[in-house]
Amino acid sequence: MKLDQTRIPLYHEHIDYVLTDPSVNFDVPGHKHGRSFPDFYKQMMSEQMLALDINSSKTMDNLSNPIGVIKEAQELAADLFQADQAYFLVNGSTSGIQNMILASCNPNDKIIMPRNMHKSAINGLVLSGALPIFIYPEIESDLGISMGMSLENVKKTIDEHQDAKAIMILNPTYYGYTSNIKEITEYAHQFGIAVLVDESHGSLFALSDKLPLSGLEVHADMVTISMHKTGGSLTQSSILFHNEGLISASRVRSVINLAQTSSASYLLMSSLDVARYQLANHPEMIDDLISLSDYVRNEVNKIEPLFCPSEELLNHDTIYDFDQAKIVIDVSNLGYTGFEVVDLLQEEYHTQLEVGETNVILAVIGLGDDLKTVEVLLSALRSFVKRYNKKRKTKYSSVNIHVPITLRTPREAFFSKAMMVTLDDAIDKIASDQIMVYPPGIPLAIPGELITKQMVEEFHFLLQMESQLIGCTMIDEIPYIRIMKEGI
Repeated sequence: MKLDQTRIPLYHEHIDYVLTDPSVNFDVPGHKHGRSFPDFYKQMMSEQMLALDINSSKTMDNLSNPIGVIKEAQELAADLFQADQAYFLVNGSTSGIQNMILASCNPNDKIIMPRNMHKSAINGLVLSGALPIFIYPEIESDLGISMGMSLENVKKTIDEHQDAKAIMILNPTYYGYTSNIKEITEYAHQFGIAVLVDESHGSLFALSDKLPLSGLEVHADMVTISMHKTGGSLTQSSILFHNEGLISASRVRSVINLAQTSSASYLLMSSLDVARYQLANHPEMIDDLISLSDYVRNEVNKIEPLFCPSEELLNHDTIYDFDQAKIVIDVSNLGYTGFEVVDLLQEEYHTQLEVGETNVILAVIGLGDDLKTVEVLLSALRSFVKRYNKKRKTKYSSVNIHVPITLRTPREAFFSKAMMVTLDDAIDKIASDQIMVYPPGIPLAIPGELITKQMVEEFHFLLQMESQLIGCTMIDEIPYIRIMKEGI
């Protein structure tokens, strides 16, 4: 039986509790409805919003064991997305991805995953003790970015590791491209392998037949979506979906409660409830988003020498489909790297993009965009090309994905005795921490892998591009990283 999607139970109870309850609070949070904050902060944030920052109670339910309005709000989300259960997350999809691994894998269990997984998946390996079996995604040579996994490689890997407990799929990649999730899921399920889907960047997929297939539509076992990225909720709010079968609901609940805060933000949870309501009752918002994105892509392709790819890249395998809301723009013919273009657009045109890479930049069109906002982007790009075009090609070779040598498990390496050395001195040593650029958060090296000269050269290049680097400490402008103290 379909639920009444016009209801917003958590949001309404939240508002009523704060605005109509005459109680004087002697619980946390200690700012007491914002009264302790200075006036300038209250004016900026609004006193009403501060008053809505409350703690769990009998009236407002508890995220660790929801039996009231949170439970009802989660049931509405599960109903809309057609999953057996939905769990609100207040620590982003990072927690959802880690929960999926912990729910499906015990220590030393194998899990198959693409090497361009987000850093949260690698952290999940450290926490769980699971053993990764990596599949290397295709690299699109012209753009220099990673795509999806080939179905042939996935089947071959499953055949070789039929004892794997789970396979994780990126749907989509950071740049919006998908693998053949339907056939991958069906093949994995033949061997009793649970399918975990990192759908952080595809929260709208299940709600439109104009977008790529969702893991929920192919009945994956667990799917994590970042509602805050593309679904319209507040930053840090996500949803973990679960379908009964290979993984029990009791296991999922136990895993979630391992690290989930007992002081969940009602501002975040209410925003999930409202975002679900909006998507359920205004499906035209997704159609408008797709139309707007198509318009942007077409207009960008009129700005020579920029190139914004779409269907022409599809090969029905490693690039099975793509998310129209991700605007990938090849800027290599300008004579600049994507890193430089993103910085200049921000500094000179006050236009903030999602990320820059060696050859491309990425803009994300969201539910809150309209013709007025996207024209700002298009105007900035037109002006930039006129002003900065060097009229020469600066195409960098693809450096995103390496084939590393794994010498220790991620958990073993992370918890081993470590030491700090300069980046150059780390060559031929074993990493005890992740080394990556964020965003997108795809590691160059993970704990337990051999650090190679190629990795170090790429890291130096990224440093020159002033990228945000994780896993290194700068001392006197020299990068240091953690390696295992033991020799190899």
